[in-house]
Amino acid sequence: MGFYSKEYEKEMIGNVRKIIVIKPGASEREIESALREKNINISRQYIRGLLKKIHGERAWRYNNVAAKMAIAQFEDFVKFVASELIKIRTTTKSDMVKVIALDNMIKHYRSLIDLQFDMGVFERKLGTIRTEVVNIAELLKLLKDAEQEQKRDTGHIGEIESKP
Repeated sequence: MGFYSKEYEKEMIGNVRKIIVIKPGASEREIESALREKNINISRQYIRGLLKKIHGERAWRYNNVAAKMAIAQFEDFVKFVASELIKIRTTTKSDMVKVIALDNMIKHYRSLIDLQFDMGVFERKLGTIRTEVVNIAELLKLLKDAEQEQKRDTGHIGEIESKP
């Protein structure tokens, strides 16, 4: 892919993109044939590289742009609902309705923040948990051996006396 200029590569990506928009399941051979009809002769290997770039760009766009758009729309919705809940809270005389309105505002904002954490806008700092594999049978054997040793030394199980 590094043999051609960026402008040429951009132009070829545009040509290949037009073909796969019209025929999404087009094979490399079909794309090569369609390009030849336009007097564009490029190898299937180069077409494969261009397809890889197109699919990568689509995946990036879908993962980033679409998700950010959905979160932005949800954020707008949460702000609208919050303004409506504020109106309800300020116009009602019922304490119970005020509490419910505030509770719903908190829930909506918490949902928005959770989505932003899930999207990677924020990073959770939860810490790490250290785990070790413990052999229970070995641990029980050690305890039993220690118990038997204490019986032998003192004749019974009890507290170990410290010697001065």
